[in-house]
Amino acid sequence: RPKELDPVDAALLQRLAEVREEARAGHNIYTTFGSYMGMFLQQLDPHDAQRLMKEVKQLMQCYE
Repeated sequence: RPKELDPVDAALLQRLAEVREEARAGHNIYTTFGSYMGMFLQQLDPHDAQRLMKEVKQLMQCYE
């Protein structure tokens, strides 16, 4: 039996597939990144959303 995906991983993979499809359709995915994140976070359990935001913050600090 395949291992179950973590809710954050599953949501990220789903959103990635959607973003790829939008990019293929010619959308500029960078101009709407904020709204993507907002919609994405609303789909997650509050605990998972908080964990994801913590990981995003750590990632952003790497690029400062």
